[in-house]
Amino acid sequence: MAISICARCFVVKEPAFRVEPRAERRIEPGFDQDEVDALDAPEPRRVDFDDESDFESPAIGRREPTLTSTRTDSVPTLRPEPPTRVEPTLSAHPPRRPSRRSPCPSRRRRPAPKRPQKILAIRVTASAPARFDGAQLLAALRAEGLGFGRYEIFHCLHEDGRPVYSVASLREPGTFDIDAMPTTYYPGIAMFAVLPGPVPAAEAFDEMIFSARALATHLSGSLTDERGAPLTTLRVGKLREEALEFERGAGPA
Repeated sequence: MAISICARCFVVKEPAFRVEPRAERRIEPGFDQDEVDALDAPEPRRVDFDDESDFESPAIGRREPTLTSTRTDSVPTLRPEPPTRVEPTLSAHPPRRPSRRSPCPSRRRRPAPKRPQKILAIRVTASAPARFDGAQLLAALRAEGLGFGRYEIFHCLHEDGRPVYSVASLREPGTFDIDAMPTTYYPGIAMFAVLPGPVPAAEAFDEMIFSARALATHLSGSLTDERGAPLTTLRVGKLREEALEFERGAGPA
């Protein structure tokens, strides 16, 4: 193959192709675009490891793939995360297991049975049509050591605060208006002891009978039973025996 050289333009001439300067080079069809970009790319810059700014700003602007990138080919393969496990929580009202059979009736909790009680009552009445003067009645009750208290009646209290016996009015509704007593008249009073009480039954009954006789004497009244019949010695003995029998059957308080 014969090659001719032109001394004026320094162009190498050959029958098939011509070499031209870089500025006038024309990209012929068929070349790969990556090869063209490689020819036009600037010369890589030398990185000095002593310059810290070079680590922060790389010489070549390369875009690192991110998870938010829209290109699927630049997203690295990620391991699927395990599904979030929901821990079971305890309900404030856990479901109850259905019972196959009803509980045994003997195992059910039953309220404690109420203890039986007995009331012993007597009366101190004024001779009809007379009435007890309220001021005199109040003085007589206080002289016997009775105090005004619960249920708006008078009580003879034990050391533990429970009443040994109590005194109510025979005037309806059975209570006393302590402020109006000096100007009020009463047909009589009812005295009663509730068994079992803070003291033995016989002692409670004897204290009540002793106080009733003292009030009847001070007020010029009469002693009767709970039905208004005269309170004889035989009747007093009968009431006392009933109190002892109840205490033996019910037991001490």
